[in-house]
Amino acid sequence: MLESHRDTSRSPIPGKTRPRSRPERREKPERWSPVGVHAGFGRPSLERFKMNSAHTNLNRRGPGFTLVETLVVLGIITVLVGISIPTLRGMREEARSTGCRTTLREIGLALSAYRANINDRIPSCEPLPAVIGDETEGGLPEVLDGYLDKDCACWICGADVDPESTVTGTSYLYVPGLLRYSPQIQIAVGQALLPYLENPDWNPTQLELLRRNIESRELMGVFVHETGRRLPLLIDSQDRHPVGDLIPRNALFTDGSVAQMRESFSEMEGGG
Repeated sequence: MLESHRDTSRSPIPGKTRPRSRPERREKPERWSPVGVHAGFGRPSLERFKMNSAHTNLNRRGPGFTLVETLVVLGIITVLVGISIPTLRGMREEARSTGCRTTLREIGLALSAYRANINDRIPSCEPLPAVIGDETEGGLPEVLDGYLDKDCACWICGADVDPESTVTGTSYLYVPGLLRYSPQIQIAVGQALLPYLENPDWNPTQLELLRRNIESRELMGVFVHETGRRLPLLIDSQDRHPVGDLIPRNALFTDGSVAQMRESFSEMEGGG
């Protein structure tokens, strides 16, 4: 009897005690609500689970643009595009005008070299070359041939897209070529040629060369007389550069400068 009530928690080995066993934990039964239970089976409905998941995902998303905010953004973009398009168009026209002035300066250098060999007179020739078949004849490109190639790209303005203009080989009108047909020039040239016409020793080629020399002298007198008005030597044959409020044509002047015209050629004639 005394042995049956012996303390079993003690280890039979002296100095050591037997570890006590821990009681097992009982799991609590899961609580569930009858809401969302599939009828007859006692388990949550799959459809209800999907609806709850979708609702949770919607709540996690950030707020989007409203219709009013979208319309405001579209309105701002429309205004910015409306402002930028004219600006870009103006920049493009300015770039074309700058390229045109660059080609005029190149022609001006050749013209200055030519004038240096004829005592700084202004050459007398047609305002535009004449188109004969597939070839061109006359005009300033023919006069400056040897100083500047007739096929040089500088004779065509980058803004010239008119075939009737480019077929002549140049986009520029030689202003002295127009002035040489004025009554003032023709009367002076006729009076100077009269003694030579009566001389049989002068052939037609010599008379033509003499006539152009006399015209060149008379044209130089016109440009010297109109120095303050800055008459152009070479201008765009058409309106090609609508930049600002000036005349949409670039011009080369007798001093070699290049600029956009401030008055039309008709206004210059009217003022003269």
